[in-house]
Amino acid sequence: MGFNSIFKFRKTSLSLLLFAVYFIIGILYFIDKTRYKHSLPIDSEGVALLDNAWLDLQNITNKCHPYSSKENDRVHDYLLNRIADIINKTSYAEVSDDYSTNSRALFKQQDVFNASSIASRIIYFESSNILVKMEGRNPVLKSLLLSAHYDSTPSSHGVTDDGKGIVSLLALLEHFSKVQPERTLVFNFNNNEEFGLLGATIFFEHEWSKNVEYFINLEGTGIGGKAVLFRTTDTSTAKIYQNSVKNSPFGNSIYQQGFYNRYIGSETDYKVYENKGLRGWDIAFYKPRNLYHTIEDSIGHSSKPALWHMLHTSLQLSKYIAELDNISLGETQDLSPAVYFDLAGYTFVAIPSTKLFWINIALLIIMPIISIFLFSIVKKYNNEIIDSGNIWWRLPISAMSSGTIIIFTTKLIMKWNPYILSRNFLLPLIGLTFEFIILNSYILTMFENLSSSFDFKTIAINEISFLFWIVLAYQTWKLYDNNYQNTGIYPFTICYIVMATAGNIGYLFLIFKNIEIVEDEEASLVQYVSNEQSTIEGRYRDEINGRDDSSRDSNSASIPTRANDERAPLLTNSVDNINQRTILKESKLVYNYDWIIEFLLVVPFSTFLLYNSLELIMDAVNQTIQETGDLYKVYKILAIGSILISIPTLPFAYKIGCQLGKTLTFISIGCLLISMALAPFTEMNPIKFRFMQVNDKVEISGVTTHDNNKLRDMINNLPSVKRDDKKVQCQEITKFSSVCEYEGSPVHLVDNMYRDKLKLMEVIVLKDDRLSPERSPYAPITAEVEIRVQENRMCNVYFGQNKERIREVNVSIIEGNDRNSSVSLRYRVNNNRNGIDELQLHKLRFEANSYIVGIKWMPEILMSNEEEDDVLPIKVECYWGEYEESSVEVGEGEVGGGAVIEYYDKIPSYSEILEYKPVDVVIANREKGLVKLTEAMVL
Repeated sequence: MGFNSIFKFRKTSLSLLLFAVYFIIGILYFIDKTRYKHSLPIDSEGVALLDNAWLDLQNITNKCHPYSSKENDRVHDYLLNRIADIINKTSYAEVSDDYSTNSRALFKQQDVFNASSIASRIIYFESSNILVKMEGRNPVLKSLLLSAHYDSTPSSHGVTDDGKGIVSLLALLEHFSKVQPERTLVFNFNNNEEFGLLGATIFFEHEWSKNVEYFINLEGTGIGGKAVLFRTTDTSTAKIYQNSVKNSPFGNSIYQQGFYNRYIGSETDYKVYENKGLRGWDIAFYKPRNLYHTIEDSIGHSSKPALWHMLHTSLQLSKYIAELDNISLGETQDLSPAVYFDLAGYTFVAIPSTKLFWINIALLIIMPIISIFLFSIVKKYNNEIIDSGNIWWRLPISAMSSGTIIIFTTKLIMKWNPYILSRNFLLPLIGLTFEFIILNSYILTMFENLSSSFDFKTIAINEISFLFWIVLAYQTWKLYDNNYQNTGIYPFTICYIVMATAGNIGYLFLIFKNIEIVEDEEASLVQYVSNEQSTIEGRYRDEINGRDDSSRDSNSASIPTRANDERAPLLTNSVDNINQRTILKESKLVYNYDWIIEFLLVVPFSTFLLYNSLELIMDAVNQTIQETGDLYKVYKILAIGSILISIPTLPFAYKIGCQLGKTLTFISIGCLLISMALAPFTEMNPIKFRFMQVNDKVEISGVTTHDNNKLRDMINNLPSVKRDDKKVQCQEITKFSSVCEYEGSPVHLVDNMYRDKLKLMEVIVLKDDRLSPERSPYAPITAEVEIRVQENRMCNVYFGQNKERIREVNVSIIEGNDRNSSVSLRYRVNNNRNGIDELQLHKLRFEANSYIVGIKWMPEILMSNEEEDDVLPIKVECYWGEYEESSVEVGEGEVGGGAVIEYYDKIPSYSEILEYKPVDVVIANREKGLVKLTEAMVL
């Protein structure tokens, strides 16, 4: 009797089990997020590799080191010296330094950060990549490329992006310098990834690239946590990761689908390698993004456990590939996209997306057939059970009503505290999830009070199963339509399997319960009895009339009453009216423990899977609202996700007990109220503004806060703005972002700028034969422009009207007036309709102070022959990104026998903002540099 009481479908039993499920999910989440912190190496090699890597990280990232800075050269030299030390006694290792070999190229490149862009871009790039080749024991095997970039953004020390990747490469180099690998390894310590993935692109100009087949790219798009397998090229490479990374694997093909479908706007060197036909892995830190590309991406915000997770993951993977031949890696390669995920960091699953497609097709056909077959049997023998009143409409009405309230609550959060998700998305997620469950619990309990049901949970499970069938059918079609690249749909497959299986098991139990229906004609009541032919009408009337006849025989003990009946509603113990249906007796052939099987099938794993998937997505996108300002997309994911997490619980919601119901209600209200009241930005979760000084104007952009004054208030509080009474003008960029502008302080980017009266940028036309009488009207127009700059590495040239008629550009870099100091590189346009929109210039030598750009374009052949028909407007923009070192002015006077020396901030306006900004604000660069000088003209 006690056993039956514990495991029968009662409020207490259901509540305890549901509480246990949520508790276990919370524990698993905590373990998954923190276990890596306690997984530092204990072996001597691992400890040495991590200690050396940490010291390297400290040395590399003590200052910002973008491609445009002199500090970038210091990092290059440090790496070159460290590599020389590591491979000093390694006979099978060889170094190639692009800086020393003057590696450069002029090539066409699509905008790598905007896949929809159709602009024609030509890139001139001088490389300072450092390449290391470790010759394998078997030269026949294709090489493995290991890659990371050592440049940072102008506003960041680059600890995670991508210092950790670089020092992990140094650790791998140290490991393989002691034991020669079977397969040749090529290390690419590349430069200038941040503004075009250029270091990876020019790698393919090197002879060592010709034998490479596999690659591992190490990157950082957040500043810590665990390094995730963002994406991999195919199923075979996913299985290599599965077979090699046994300690703390972490990856999910949901992210891969995000890249495929361009939900993730940023890019890494992985794209370049994949487009060149290599096969490999993109391993990166991905959160938190609010400190990404800021001065806070520093040692102080990093940790050894985070570094070790990337280092150890890449070490496991590279050792596995380096020591196996092609046969061991698999002669039959599956090149289809992979579906993969880890299970709480304990194991890793990988299957082909094509296989998932056929699994889905089989499920979409077979499962409904089984369900329809079982349903028809239930309907034939126990029709009244599944056709009782409003049982089929309860869940849709309840879910839609609750969903409407969830949408309203979500909009309320978005109105009152829109950027709370940037700080904490778990609070609103938990609040909305429990709100949806409790609302459904109240509504479904009300239905049960009005008309008790025999087995609502089975009907509800099958309704949810049908919903997942529709979703899975659509996602399967999209999987096929997108060339099997929708690799993040596997949660719907798994949820449909468990829902359909549980629903069919429920039908089986209904069949074997073998229940008959007896009609009480006098009271128009339906009574349920077993196959035993006992008479119960009189007893039922007595129960309705409130009489208790103790003279009934002992069989009455087996007849459930309203007090202990498992179908009794939650909110009341009142007896149903005479038009309601009630259950009096079931067959003893099947005990009523089927709910436990259904619950364990439906709730625990589905809830954990859906929560884990949503948490991964929100972790990746919650702070992108500061970058894109797209609040609607993120809140839409939050609302839909909270509903999805709740769905597995709905069939059992009407049995949630009073105490658990109160607890969930209290938690929901508390989380939602805190979400609306909590400050969205703190020192550890700051708001990010983006800085750029354009000529003499400072422009700072960022999201529009709730009070719409944070950006303006920060600027108005700057000493220079108050002292000089500068006018601050702000305008809206989008609905959720704005830009403010004010007069900046003069920059001092080079030494002795005032003394020598140096002009930072000057554009001079050296040649232009557009109006020359010596040129035939049918001949191409040629022009030559010199861009004179001081200590500069990066300029862009934009072409305006008639840009589609540009047929050729050539670039040379000269020092002083020596035109023979550089060989010109030429690019010809093959497609007559495209022309050139933009020319990007990237040079290394600071002392080379001139870019010479030659342009050739076709004239417009018209009868009118107007002079303006053939003009070519150009706009030149040059960038500087170094600010931490002071500039020096050496005067002619003497103080104590020496010249007067004065020190100046290179970018005073930027230094001022860093000094006086609020603690809950961080500053990032807006474009390629911190300072941009522009000049326009017409050729």
